[in-house]
Amino acid sequence: WAGYAVTLVDSLDSLYLMGMYEEFNEAADWAERHLSFIDLPLSASVFEITIRALGGLLSAAHMSNRPLLLQRAKELGDRLLVAFPRYQHALQRAGRENSLREKKGGEGGGGEEGRTDVGVGFRATG
Repeated sequence: WAGYAVTLVDSLDSLYLMGMYEEFNEAADWAERHLSFIDLPLSASVFEITIRALGGLLSAAHMSNRPLLLQRAKELGDRLLVAFPRYQHALQRAGRENSLREKKGGEGGGGEEGRTDVGVGFRATG
């Protein structure tokens, strides 16, 4: 789809959840080595790319703790950021704040479970 392996990326979390670890690792290895969003076409559907590619990479990275999948999600999020000009400054600031929090050694005190989920999104886009 759109010249990318979106179906492969979109299926990563399903493979992992179904316990198909051999297939998951094969697909994740490919995504880590070959997936690139450098030449993302201007005609690509932001909605489809966001839910299928970005969502697939983020969920797979979270479940499997594979940092290169998270890196691919960040690369894609950075490319998608131009589709949200109104929010670019806020997302970039939130990403910097999240990085500072991580360097200080944690997510914070109790009651911040929702912030952890948002932080994953910000790390991927900012």
